[in-house]
Amino acid sequence: MELPSLLAFMLYFLLGPNKAQPVTWIFFTLYVAHYTNRSVIYPLRTRTSGKQMPLVVALMAVCFNLINGFINGYYFSAFSRIIPRNEKPSFRFSCNSVSKISNWIKSQRCFYKQPGIFREAQKHVAVKHPCD
Repeated sequence: MELPSLLAFMLYFLLGPNKAQPVTWIFFTLYVAHYTNRSVIYPLRTRTSGKQMPLVVALMAVCFNLINGFINGYYFSAFSRIIPRNEKPSFRFSCNSVSKISNWIKSQRCFYKQPGIFREAQKHVAVKHPCD
């Protein structure tokens, strides 16, 4: 359901009216990595056999994700500020990037280290992930 967001973002980012800047390529990479994990890799790792979902929910999710991908992709290609090459990223941007990447690595390690415990607990009650 989230694959349309990834595809729409890439389409509007790459075919947008302005040439992409180096900083926008960082955001492009982060967005594509996040949505590739979210829309392709994670669904392949989860067990959803036998589960059902109303068609209207899936259609609303696809519509939302098309709009989300368009807005983000078009913004980064058309309205992003041109940043001079000699300007360095801000301290906040750098800290936030390191934090997000380290949290993603931690979640991936925990998923592979203890997948059975978390999945088994998910079946019965809402619990925090054991690696949190």
